[in-house]
Amino acid sequence: MTSSDASDVATHLDIEQAAVLRTPTGTLYNRVEQVSHFIKGKRYQRLASFCGTHDRHQQVELVRADVSRHFQYVTFSHRWGESEPSLRNIVGCTIYGMSIKGVSESCKPSVVWLWCWITCGHGGCIDKRSSAEVRETIGSMFAWYRQSALTIVYLSDVPDTGSLGCSEWFRRGWTLQGLLTPRSVLFYTEAWSLYKNLASSNHKTDVIVPEELEKESAGFSPAFLHS
Repeated sequence: MTSSDASDVATHLDIEQAAVLRTPTGTLYNRVEQVSHFIKGKRYQRLASFCGTHDRHQQVELVRADVSRHFQYVTFSHRWGESEPSLRNIVGCTIYGMSIKGVSESCKPSVVWLWCWITCGHGGCIDKRSSAEVRETIGSMFAWYRQSALTIVYLSDVPDTGSLGCSEWFRRGWTLQGLLTPRSVLFYTEAWSLYKNLASSNHKTDVIVPEELEKESAGFSPAFLHS
């Protein structure tokens, strides 16, 4: 298997890609850097060795499975604060140790995954002066959420005893895709505790969260969470 083969598979899996965080280091990577990181790693070396002794069909199946695992990511969504920098401000830096409320903490429950994509509850990472960028971001956001292994929602304005409906996160248009599109969502409170201490691996399928949303949001039906 050549580096071109790996890049072709990664491209096949790709979405319109913004930068993602590498959770062990807290640094931003673009798609080219992600592919380079994969090619230099031990997983790639094992794949290359395997492909030298198996037929083409077996090669393709294993490459797809391994590349999918390597590039799997978790999505982090929160209401971006006025004092927080945009992602452009942290290019070339590590987020650990920076005063970015919520973002550096998001990597803690994300460490099971190598990559983390950050979206903002009000579009703070988007240059809204550019209509083309807004259209492109909205268009690709569905795929980003849908293909993520998990979406972590940080409710910075909800204390441990608070309720979902109190958060500004639910009052923004950008929220809709972040709530409905992902297959799995976990809500965290201001103190980075799981909402209501729910041990479920997916709050969309937990009884409490859909019932709360139905009570606090006119016209909302729990069925929307599973569409």
